[in-house]
Amino acid sequence: MTPPPAAGTDLTKVSIYLDDTTDVYLETVRAAARATKPRVDATRSAVVRLALNRLAEQLTPAEIVAELQRSAAAHSGPGRKRA
Repeated sequence: MTPPPAAGTDLTKVSIYLDDTTDVYLETVRAAARATKPRVDATRSAVVRLALNRLAEQLTPAEIVAELQRSAAAHSGPGRKRA
């Protein structure tokens, strides 16, 4: 299993696509962070990095692929339109 990157590592800009439910959840986390003392800037990026670090601790890449395959098998709708 690959260890998560150390804190303070250089960041790389990437694009991710979220559904509305996930985006609302990230905004809820950010709002909750603003209400804490000391305040924490829980940006969407910071929350996604935390989630990915935890995921890397819990599952191997092969296990993640297997889970995505199970999810894809349950999906019956058309795929995303390509340009």
